[in-house]
Amino acid sequence: MDNYRGIAVTPVISKLFECTILPRLTVNFNQSPLQFGLSMLMASLIITEARAEVKLVTMEPLFLITVDSQKAFDVVDYIILLDALYDHTQNHPLWSIVKNLYSGLVSRVKWKGTISDSFNIHQGVRQGGILSPFLYKVYVNNLLEDLKSHNLGLKIGTNYVGCPTCGRHSLLKQQPSGITMHAFCCNSSCQTV
Repeated sequence: MDNYRGIAVTPVISKLFECTILPRLTVNFNQSPLQFGLSMLMASLIITEARAEVKLVTMEPLFLITVDSQKAFDVVDYIILLDALYDHTQNHPLWSIVKNLYSGLVSRVKWKGTISDSFNIHQGVRQGGILSPFLYKVYVNNLLEDLKSHNLGLKIGTNYVGCPTCGRHSLLKQQPSGITMHAFCCNSSCQTV
């Protein structure tokens, strides 16, 4: 069953409602510049540049750690998400709207023409939801800021380029002694407050 993910089938009116909320939520979002506009190609270029610098300038070994938060949208903890969104919105009424959108969710599974009983949903952002990519960015933003505050991640010259992130994939680089700190930051960002 690892190949299957739930897709949220929501009424068109709900999607339109989310379309009206999204621009208002993103107005003052201080997205980590380490996320903005990053693509798989850009992440590859950053890695290549860091590797070239290590090879030609510092002559130190390069250690890369990749993190693939498999089924990332499915495992977003609501408490952490809503807490991060609360910090972002400064208790704006939109926070309450999003909280209500994610409260009391139930789902059913349709498989080969048979529909299961309803069950409660306690985590995850909706696959196919209009707000979902933005909410996931809010969710991982704190992790990137934690890594930055501990000076963990990639540097090219004296420029900190952080932990390139594209979707659910992250890349961490550090000397072997810093790997434990990376794991600590990743773990603490995933714990409820």
